[in-house]
Amino acid sequence: MTVEVLVNAIEHSSALKGQLISIQDQPATWGSREGLPDYVIVIITGTTKEQAMPYMDTASNLFNYSHVTGGGVHTVTVTVDVPVKNLGGGFKADTKAYLEDIWGATFTSWTAPNGPATFEVEDATDLNDLKADILDKFDNKLGPRYIFSSADVDTAVSNGGTITVTKAQAEARIIDRYA
Repeated sequence: MTVEVLVNAIEHSSALKGQLISIQDQPATWGSREGLPDYVIVIITGTTKEQAMPYMDTASNLFNYSHVTGGGVHTVTVTVDVPVKNLGGGFKADTKAYLEDIWGATFTSWTAPNGPATFEVEDATDLNDLKADILDKFDNKLGPRYIFSSADVDTAVSNGGTITVTKAQAEARIIDRYA
């Protein structure tokens, strides 16, 4: 039970340093470009691909929706389960402007630094369209939920592009950017 994780070794416009790109059972067949200088391989012993896959989650699973219909008005409350202090100002401003302008949203809270961000969208008659639209616009803005630290990536680089860790070590080293 061993997996290989392809991890971004450098930061660029579409990926963060330490971002998990792919998880494969060992022995994995990587392409000729899936190595240094752009990527490193983290080998994790004592785990299966199925056990490791949750770390590939994006931030999209942080969005929760509740839909209430009353008096002919459909109201959707959208909660982003991220401490507000962990959301960058750009994300907050973009979210607020987009949902106010496009969906006519009324924001109910950005204020509690350790609580979730919530907002309400009235007359959102198609919840599926709203969900798809929000994920399409904001999942990439939030970026990956889990990353390896720069120090772990640098260690893999100095070891020729690979590092081997146990499942427990990997779980201790993986950073939840939205915890």
